[in-house]
Amino acid sequence: MHYEALAIQDRMAREGIPPDIVTYNSLMHGLCKDGRMREAFRLLEEIKAAAGNRITYTTMIDGCCRSGDIEGAFELRAEMEGKGLVPEVATYNAMLRGLCARGMMKGANELLNEMDERKVEPDSITCNTLINAYGKIGDMATAWRVRNRMLESGLALDGFTYKALIRGFCNAKEFDEAKEVLLDLISAGFTPSYSTYSWIVDGYCDQKNEEAVLGSCTEIRRLCKRGLVDCSWKLYRDMKLKGVTGDSLVYAGMAFAFLGAGKQMAALDMLDEMVNKQMIVTARLYGCLKASYTNENGMLDQLWYHASKKGLIPKHVLKLIRQSKQNTSSGG
Repeated sequence: MHYEALAIQDRMAREGIPPDIVTYNSLMHGLCKDGRMREAFRLLEEIKAAAGNRITYTTMIDGCCRSGDIEGAFELRAEMEGKGLVPEVATYNAMLRGLCARGMMKGANELLNEMDERKVEPDSITCNTLINAYGKIGDMATAWRVRNRMLESGLALDGFTYKALIRGFCNAKEFDEAKEVLLDLISAGFTPSYSTYSWIVDGYCDQKNEEAVLGSCTEIRRLCKRGLVDCSWKLYRDMKLKGVTGDSLVYAGMAFAFLGAGKQMAALDMLDEMVNKQMIVTARLYGCLKASYTNENGMLDQLWYHASKKGLIPKHVLKLIRQSKQNTSSGG
C-alpha cells in the first residue's frame, strides 16, 4: 500500500503540489510498518520543514521500538518534547511495547511512573501490554494487579486481556487460575481460540502425571454443566489430538450437552466413543450425572435411553434408574 502512496507523492511533486503533513504521516506509517526505518528517517527530515506533529513523532517512535531501536525511540521523544510537542498515551504505549518486548520491565515501570506524574491516563493498550509482559516473565501477581487497576479505572477487559492472563497463568503452572479466567472470558462473550485451549491442555500434559491431566477433564465437565457445548467440544478435541483420554464423565457429560443443544448425532458419537473404550454407566457415574444435571425437557431420560440402546448401562444400574423415576413420580 505504501508503494501506491509513494507513487502519489511523486505525482504530486511533478505537478507542483506540495505534500501536507497528513500525506507525510501516511507515508511515514507505511514505511515504519514495513520496518523501513532508514527511509522513514529520511522522510522525517523532509517533514521537519513541514512542521512534523505529534502523530509524526509517535509513528516514528513506534517504528523504532518495533525494530528494536529503543535508544532511537527515546532520542525522538526528546526531540519531540524539544519542539513543544507533549507525548500522549499513544506515544507512551509505543515505548512501553518496545521496552516490554525486550523484558526491560524496570524501564517500563519508570515510564509508567512518568505517565502518572504527567497525568497521562493509561488506556486498555497500556494495561494489556503490561499484563502480557508480566505474564511472559511469570509475575502473575503483578499482572493481576494491573488487571484490577484496569477495572478500577473503568476500563473493560477485552479478549486480549483474558488470553494474556490465561497464557501467563499457564506459563506459571497455575492452571486452576487459568481455567477460572477461561470461564470469565466465555462469560464475557468472547470466543476462546484454539491456542487458548491448547495452552491449558499442553500445561496439564507437561505435568506428566495422571492427576494433572484429569484437570482438563474437569474443565470439560464444568463447560458442559454450563451448557457451553461448543467450548467443551473444542477443549475435548484438543485433548484428543494430544493423546489425552477423557474419562466416562467427560463422554457422558458431552453426550448430555449435545442432546441439550439439539445435536443428537454428536451425542450418539460420544456414546459410541464410550462403547469403543469399553466404558459403562456405573452406579457412581449415574449418581454424578443425576446430581450435576437437571432433567429439564427429559434430557437425562434421553441420555439413559440412548446409552441403554448401545448396551452402556448394566442391569443393576437400569434398575436404579427405574426406581428413581418411580420415586420421582410417586413424590409428585
